[in-house]
Amino acid sequence: MSIDATTALAGLLRDPDLRRRFCANRQATLRSMGVREDLHSSFEFLDAQALEQQAKTLVAKRFRAVEQLLPRTMRALGADALPEFERFAREFWPEGHLRHVVDAASFFRHLRGRRATGVYCAEAHLVSFVADGRRVALRWAPRTYVGGRPRNTVQLLYRRSGRVRQVFLYLGLR
Repeated sequence: MSIDATTALAGLLRDPDLRRRFCANRQATLRSMGVREDLHSSFEFLDAQALEQQAKTLVAKRFRAVEQLLPRTMRALGADALPEFERFAREFWPEGHLRHVVDAASFFRHLRGRRATGVYCAEAHLVSFVADGRRVALRWAPRTYVGGRPRNTVQLLYRRSGRVRQVFLYLGLR
């Protein structure tokens, strides 16, 4: 099966190993990707540095979108946030109209798998809920900030009138 130029370019932008192979041997890489022979010449003069820069720009754009959805988690990760996201981005590329939400939910799962500290569960539960499309969910959300203080809460997520809403429940014992 052969692929078109747009699909081939998307593959090169997504996969750093594929870009390295492409720079080392363009024709062999294009053949291994299944790019139609008549399109090979359009890749002949593709600037390798520009391709690498475009790939970095796309990952940075994804990072900023995820940072908007997981602000506390990203702040807690500090200087490790971008390198960790870049590591994650090498393995996963979201698709579809909810790709930013799916990206954020998948990044959270990546962080949990690596046992990263500072992950803010309430944010992750919210983006996972939006991505999953369920109507109601109840989640344990430790260290959720309520009234400026971290509390162990139960997070109720639900959809109403087309909007996602959340409520945090906790015991206020003294």
